[in-house]
Amino acid sequence: MSKFHIKEILPGVESISLEGSDGKVLRMEKSSFRRFKLHSKLDLAGVYLLLSTDDNEKQIYIGEGDDVRARLASHSSTKRFWNYIYIFTSDNMNIAFAKNIEHSFILKAKKASRYNVTNIEEGGSKKLGVKDREYLKKLIESYKEVVKFVDLDVFEPTTETLYTYVGDNNSISLQLLDKINKVVLLKEHSKINEEYISHEYFNGNLPNVLLKSGNIFTVTSDIEIMIKCYREGLFNTIQLTKLRDHNDRSLYVTLI
Repeated sequence: MSKFHIKEILPGVESISLEGSDGKVLRMEKSSFRRFKLHSKLDLAGVYLLLSTDDNEKQIYIGEGDDVRARLASHSSTKRFWNYIYIFTSDNMNIAFAKNIEHSFILKAKKASRYNVTNIEEGGSKKLGVKDREYLKKLIESYKEVVKFVDLDVFEPTTETLYTYVGDNNSISLQLLDKINKVVLLKEHSKINEEYISHEYFNGNLPNVLLKSGNIFTVTSDIEIMIKCYREGLFNTIQLTKLRDHNDRSLYVTLI
């Protein structure tokens, strides 16, 4: 069983690490950062995650820097949504490692789609030597362990994410229930243009929850459906790319 070390390095500022790793994750509330933003113990290189813990405004921003303290001081006033901070650093952290971690974190957070990732760009990776790649791999693995330990759910996939599309006389909303079997929950009140529906998909028998008026079908109650085939299913490939979550990630990309 993994062993973790938790240390309060400043009042309200915790450092969490996995035994055997030089990686550290610092966490604190925004008020604690403002209190100690000039303290030398926050003079770090690494990756930071700004988080809103408000269930009605689940947003994050992920950044990196060789001077995280300065970046956070700027974000303290320009990005007002956050109230919690996580800083990912290590004894051997440098800007190349930080950029690779940032890029990985942004992609994972968007894929999980649990929070609205407010980053406009996805960052970019830097080339590393063999030893550095091995070190980075182990470092990220240690971060994963710490993230689980502190119950940070940013990178955990959720079935609560809505994929929506409004256009072409459609107003579609659905949730992905089972990625492996491609099962989705088509939400009540969705409106679907008949061009999006394959009668062959239902063997000629459309579910009675699809109420037709003109060329529009209205979903009268939630229904689970399986996207069997991109060409012959309820939605084809082009239509699947139009269904997107709040991070602008398409259902098609999620499924492949």
